[in-house]
Amino acid sequence: MLLGLGKKIFRAAEANAAKRSPPQRAKGLAPGSKEPLILWSASCRLKFEINQRYYRKKHYCWCSPVFEAAALGRFEIGSNQPRSSDPASIYRDLMEYQRRPDGHDEKIASWRKGILEVAVMLCELGDITELQRGEIALRERSAGLAQWKPLMYVIPFDRVRDRVEQVPLESAASSEPEYIVSDLFEEDFEIVEF
Repeated sequence: MLLGLGKKIFRAAEANAAKRSPPQRAKGLAPGSKEPLILWSASCRLKFEINQRYYRKKHYCWCSPVFEAAALGRFEIGSNQPRSSDPASIYRDLMEYQRRPDGHDEKIASWRKGILEVAVMLCELGDITELQRGEIALRERSAGLAQWKPLMYVIPFDRVRDRVEQVPLESAASSEPEYIVSDLFEEDFEIVEF
């Protein structure tokens, strides 16, 4: 079920990218809302390297306009961002995994599963070969601590304005704003390591 939905989302993103023309305002933002200056997305070295090598340097990122919810005032937009969507919390969790590896870590297990599901989906769509899918699976299985090193993507909003989508409330972790950039390229972001 999820794999089928992923294929539809991926194909729709591909079709939209092919016919894209920059709008005056980012699509999906509520009327009257301010565009963020920066979007933040926490990832890891393994996902970055796979995207660079096998997916034509294209990254799929869930992003937040807030770096760290806990640093905001109680009533500011983004202050109630849950850990699962908070880039600073995700980064810290990956750092903690580096310090104290846990073979039962749910976040790492989820990321491992996602890496494999995307590889299978893209292979079925013909975007990567069966050999490449196998290489991705091998990299995922053999990933050591260094491959889970956290990376923070700093994405200037103006670079992705015409491609960013606000996550619908029913798919978001909370009522706080979340965004997806389904075709993020290396010229669109900077990587920061702490």
